[in-house]
Amino acid sequence: MSCTHTIAAPGAEPLGEALTRAEAGDTICLGPGEYRSEAWPLPLRQDVTLRGSAGAARTVLVGDGQRPLLGLAAHGLVVRLEGLTLSGGAGPEGGAVAAANDPKKLEIVDCLLRGNRAWRAGGGALYLDGGLLILERTRVLDNEAPRGGGLFLDQAARAELRQVVIAGNRAKAAGGGLLLWDGVVLDAQGSTFAANSCDNGGRGAQLAILRTPGRAPVVSLRDCLLGPAPAGAAALFNDGELRVAGSVLPLALSDLAAARIADGGGNRFADLRFRPDGDRAVDPASLPE
Repeated sequence: MSCTHTIAAPGAEPLGEALTRAEAGDTICLGPGEYRSEAWPLPLRQDVTLRGSAGAARTVLVGDGQRPLLGLAAHGLVVRLEGLTLSGGAGPEGGAVAAANDPKKLEIVDCLLRGNRAWRAGGGALYLDGGLLILERTRVLDNEAPRGGGLFLDQAARAELRQVVIAGNRAKAAGGGLLLWDGVVLDAQGSTFAANSCDNGGRGAQLAILRTPGRAPVVSLRDCLLGPAPAGAAALFNDGELRVAGSVLPLALSDLAAARIADGGGNRFADLRFRPDGDRAVDPASLPE
């Protein structure tokens, strides 16, 4: 898709003004550099694509540590983020991206969400309340929140993860990497959840699946890697419906029935210590037996 509007470099034009002027379906392309002087959070009020023309390594939105970077300000939006790094954001719900208005579809492709925090509900990098989230070839690293240190998906949201790395995030209570709540439906393929943590033995260092009365999350992991938990913690807290196939799981989950995991076949068990390589998720088929 071609660029409707281009900002060649940081300081050439306020990004917030370009987003305010954008019409539905516009694509705003950003040249390389660190975009630091914006009036955070940037308002997303129309269906829009925000693209880093030089990729995430060279196109960086750097927050002030006090406010989120992007806020989906209207219901039913279709938003695509592509080739961007989002860092230094902070907010009560969603440090980098606050999507609390039931977006129709939020796509995040070839991005890095790193070093953001939330202080109230959760979602250090992203909080999603309803709607559809698609994450592809994206890394969620070193974020923190009370719950959902990396991501917090809520209110029957649907999510698709493809070749995503969620690592090095920290939560105080539950879901060091990812927290799923209240009827969320997640389909994750080829993705890695590792090296995340919860304070004081909280629920689910890598992944927490929490039901509410009448609505349990439904989760499918295929060809994924789930790392072990730090000492005294559990990698997974499962209070929903979870099916796993072709994945690498920690030794503590080798009794799938006891962990309430439906076995899709082809799973292996090993306490693999994982360090993000900075580029991609680990392919479980490439790991030693």
